[in-house]
Amino acid sequence: ESEIVNNGIECCEKLESEPGKFHIVLMDFWMPEMDGLEATRCIKDLGLGQVNKVYGITADSDPEIIAKGRNSGMDDVFIKPLSIP
Repeated sequence: ESEIVNNGIECCEKLESEPGKFHIVLMDFWMPEMDGLEATRCIKDLGLGQVNKVYGITADSDPEIIAKGRNSGMDDVFIKPLSIP
């Protein structure tokens, strides 16, 4: 099962309200209200939802941006557009 939220605040609230439901989070870097970097720190620091992996998604291939994602706690970063076989 998957669900979509509109921003990092909603993501953190969803994970906190339904612990153990989600094991993987695909996190957009640039969202309104709370961006993906801050939301990832929130998830990792607070152990929200018992999430196993947070994967960042961005269209920005700048190595500094990718490093910011990993430094925020993202387990890996994928560059858009994604191609899934």
